[in-house]
Amino acid sequence: MFKKLSLILLFCLYIIKNNYSGTLWQTYPYGYYLPDEKVLIVPEAERYLDFVIIGLWPIGQKYVFLPEIVKPKNVSEKDMIEIKKLIYWINFEFTHGNILRKLPSYTKIFVALPKSVSNLEKKFFLEYLKIKCAFTDNDIKQRIYFFNTNTNLHWAQDTSEIIGMDEKGRMIIGMAKDDFSKYLSAIEAMIKKYNSFFTIKWFEDNTSAEGGDEEIVMMPDGRPALLVGRHRIMRYIELQYNIPEDSKEPYKQWMVEEARTAFSNSVYGIPVHIIPEKLLYDKTLGTNEIFHLDMYLVVLPDKHKGRAFIPVYDKPEIMDILSREMLSKEFILKCNEKYNAVADQMKELGFEVIRIPFYDHPVRNPANVAKFRNRETGKITILLGKYPYHLSENNELSPQQKLQNSLYYLEDNLIAWKQKPDKQTYINIFNAINNLFYMLEQEEKIPNPIAEHQANIYRKYGYDVVLIQQYAWGSGGLHCSLLY
Repeated sequence: MFKKLSLILLFCLYIIKNNYSGTLWQTYPYGYYLPDEKVLIVPEAERYLDFVIIGLWPIGQKYVFLPEIVKPKNVSEKDMIEIKKLIYWINFEFTHGNILRKLPSYTKIFVALPKSVSNLEKKFFLEYLKIKCAFTDNDIKQRIYFFNTNTNLHWAQDTSEIIGMDEKGRMIIGMAKDDFSKYLSAIEAMIKKYNSFFTIKWFEDNTSAEGGDEEIVMMPDGRPALLVGRHRIMRYIELQYNIPEDSKEPYKQWMVEEARTAFSNSVYGIPVHIIPEKLLYDKTLGTNEIFHLDMYLVVLPDKHKGRAFIPVYDKPEIMDILSREMLSKEFILKCNEKYNAVADQMKELGFEVIRIPFYDHPVRNPANVAKFRNRETGKITILLGKYPYHLSENNELSPQQKLQNSLYYLEDNLIAWKQKPDKQTYINIFNAINNLFYMLEQEEKIPNPIAEHQANIYRKYGYDVVLIQQYAWGSGGLHCSLLY
């Protein structure tokens, strides 16, 4: 029976390969074909990373760590644009890390270009690609695809959920009308412009397609399923029955089952597992500070039954690397309650569970990774965020503190230039910018033993790991900033 099913699957994949041979994307080595719908369901970890979708910040929007840049009197437009460009590059580094320098050379990059007064974002970004990422004109021609938006698409992963491929070889993007309207309009604009590459699958009413809190995986039995974070279910019940998400009352099981069915119907009827479901019935457990699936779970394929990697706090004292404040013991306990509930449920579902320790606020966790099957090596590859090491040694400043001090130095010089815009304060800004870029380049070379330990846990099980420089600037991480 198994041999017969394998032959059927191979036959379907042969048909798919021939049908999709002329499309932008390469065919996928692993997926699950639904013959009635003529759809290939492709788990996130099995995608080739043939493309990523990212967003640019509008010039004039408040940047990370940096003050608003207003043109002082007697400053030329040329000088002003040069400063704007360099500050724009710095902001991109702090919000995206060095991800564009670490993507496979075959990855195409769809870039959400926000509407602005000056229209300088595209110009600045193209110069950034050439100067900071060593892109050639041909690289840009072959790999960069712009589309216009009305919003800052900095959390691209949370706009929608990618499902797989249709019979025309287009990527199917799941979207829900009750999600954030500006995000929806951005993705719709991209799909309209590149309609030979993408198509929409609308989810059912009151559901959500927030990709950071959902993921298509292959289950241990070899069939696909949609994992849905509990906050998507809470959102459904709030919209359907006007029960606020912060309500203290546990949910009725029939409400949860209704939500499960709605999500399943939204994704061609595949099974839905709510992770962690236990917390819907006992709201005293866990914490809402951990609000998305990509903050607590990585599912990776394995020859036998699949693996689930889940964070854990294994020390009683944890420091937030940005604020340098210690997390309370009660908060650490609540976080571990949620992580442990996820671990228990994944074991029940048949996965091998591996725990990954980390030592920061849960928003900067080792589960917020991008995972894909490298088309060139054939291996599952993890893009893992490497934050600056934040622990001091021998009473010296840590790499994180040195970097923050360089930011403060730049901020001080920007303020001084604004108050007294002369030649010296202008030169001081460039000195501060060059110093900060030097610090960023050095940080890429400085090892972080915490990140290395996390990477080695993934490597132990046969997965490739590429460390991606990230910076502690707010909520969200590497996975949040990429839709793929």
